[in-house]
Amino acid sequence: MKLNNDCIRDILLYVEKNTTYEYPFASAEDLISHLTQYDKDTINYHIRKAHQGGLIDAINYRDGVPLDISFLSWKGHEYIDTIRDDKVWGKLKDLTKDIASVSLPLLVKLAEDVIKSFLAE
Repeated sequence: MKLNNDCIRDILLYVEKNTTYEYPFASAEDLISHLTQYDKDTINYHIRKAHQGGLIDAINYRDGVPLDISFLSWKGHEYIDTIRDDKVWGKLKDLTKDIASVSLPLLVKLAEDVIKSFLAE
């Protein structure tokens, strides 16, 4: 399955919004029902990839399927803070639309450059 950066972004935004110190886990089922633009397998795959990439602290699994997703990691917060703004995200997607694959570090670097250009205007 190809990595979908929109799906990763949507998962991180959801987890950030739906976890608190008292309730540190977001339900994967709630996430799946909220992100209707993606099928269940796509979301489960990207939850796992976000965890492997160090963007999410932990995942509770049942029968190999994500059940609960914990807080964003420090790296996850830094990443989502860089790409949270829809204007920045839209510009990033426009800049990278003709590139076959874009790594997470490159997206962050490009997002920082986009933000700087917006601030300079």
